[in-house]
Amino acid sequence: MISTDLRLNPLPAPCRDLLRRSPGAYLVGGCVRDALIGKAPADYDLAVKTDPAGFAARLARRAGSRVVAMGKPGVRIYRVPFGAIMFDVSPLEGPDIETDLRRRDFTINAMAFEPAADRIIDPTGGQADLGRRIRMVSETAFRRDPLRMLRAFRLAAGLGLAIEAETLSAIGDHRDLIQTIAGERIREELLKFFRSGASAPHLNRMADSGLLEAILPELTPMRRCRPNRHHRFDPFVHTLAAYGHLERVLNTLADVFPGRDLSIPPKEAALLKWTMLLHDIGKPAAVCWRLRCSREEERFVTEVIRLHLDPLQLFTLHEGERLSRRAVSRFFIRSGDRTPHVLIHGMGDYLGKGRSDAAETRRFRAFTRMMMDRFYGDFKEKSGLPPLITGRDLIRELKLSPSPVFKRILQGVETARLEGTVRTRAQALRMAADLLAEADDA
Repeated sequence: MISTDLRLNPLPAPCRDLLRRSPGAYLVGGCVRDALIGKAPADYDLAVKTDPAGFAARLARRAGSRVVAMGKPGVRIYRVPFGAIMFDVSPLEGPDIETDLRRRDFTINAMAFEPAADRIIDPTGGQADLGRRIRMVSETAFRRDPLRMLRAFRLAAGLGLAIEAETLSAIGDHRDLIQTIAGERIREELLKFFRSGASAPHLNRMADSGLLEAILPELTPMRRCRPNRHHRFDPFVHTLAAYGHLERVLNTLADVFPGRDLSIPPKEAALLKWTMLLHDIGKPAAVCWRLRCSREEERFVTEVIRLHLDPLQLFTLHEGERLSRRAVSRFFIRSGDRTPHVLIHGMGDYLGKGRSDAAETRRFRAFTRMMMDRFYGDFKEKSGLPPLITGRDLIRELKLSPSPVFKRILQGVETARLEGTVRTRAQALRMAADLLAEADDA
């Protein structure tokens, strides 16, 4: 139910008082939209008619905070932190608030509230669009900032809205302009899109508009690959289908893995969706570099993709009754803390292949649950225990001097312990001696 008023109650009292005594100071954009639909805004954007720097300074004094100037001269934004709330103060774009709002992206973001006059300014019909649709203010919005095309899908996914047909058509017409946008801005908008639990249908619409391939041209060659005995679909269609299945798995972890309190943090869930988009393109690291992913993000993506075929290969061995304890342990060792992500990715990937054998699909689901249980119930417990031997044991018992061979011996013994073939300190020392002899022979 959309509220017809906009209250300042969530704001700290000193900020409320200043806003109510400041004609020409407007709350604008997303905070107005969120307040009108009953959602507490996380941050507040303020547009002021005169002297934004001075207004920000007054706000900071009342809040007992400070002003952080951001941006280049001429396009300054003044940020004022207040606890968990952030205020961004900027000048009006144009001579008045109506002109400013008509230069914004979408009607639901082109509303303002002036506390001093207790009035909402809505020159483009944003209130009527709330809860219904994403509609561009004008087609020039995408030429002024092509990132707004991607933002349309992010807002649609996050707010559960449809993108209006004319706006969707304009995105298709201007899609190539997204390639003029800095990679880090695209990455940030994509990760926000992935954080929505209902992004899959909108990803399909993004693909239909051509914007997805404009962002990731590496996907285009997939359309030319034919389906095979492993896939009912070409790789492009498979990728979109697998993304949808992955999102459903992430949304229903308690049902997919019953009896296990499994939780994936929102940032990791978003990165898992990113891995699904990139898992068949061949060079995911190059895409991560182009979009200026952090090292942590790139490492997560490349590690999951490097291992993403392992669950299916292990399942094939399991189906043929050839899956050994050693193969399972080595998978856990290779994947480490990424194991849950790889298994979840593997389930989405498998379901996205569109296999028609329902019984096999049930067995794959059961196999993945079994692997998750073995990882947490057996492997994680063992990996948390102290090693059977250390470098000091190699020096004291085997009379070795520290050298690079220490690492290979200790890793070999630890792997055997995790596999269950070495269980005692005496066995570990015997294995260390054998590994040392092999190293000497080599």
